Amino acid sequence: MNKVTLITSEGCLGCQVMKNSITAALLKTNVDITVETIDIKDVDKKVIKRFNITDTPCAIFFRDDKYLFKKIGSVPTVVVVQWINVHYK
Repeated sequence: MNKVTLITSEGCLGCQVMKNSITAALLKTNVDITVETIDIKDVDKKVIKRFNITDTPCAIFFRDDKYLFKKIGSVPTVVVVQWINVHYK
């Protein structure tokens, strides 16, 4: 299963930008990707340590339940589309 886990925090403008970028990118591709959005307060400390999450937004990309990469910060839709084309096709 292809999945993106987006870790956000309350009141984070960059988090909303990244959420919008991911949503818009999924409309531009026919790759089946599940998006999970979790507030940083609800993320297990082991996950934060495992993926070295230091800030929000943090998008973690998985393919077939295997970790691919993470991106801290927000990026434009075109960048997310490019990541999908490179890592999920």
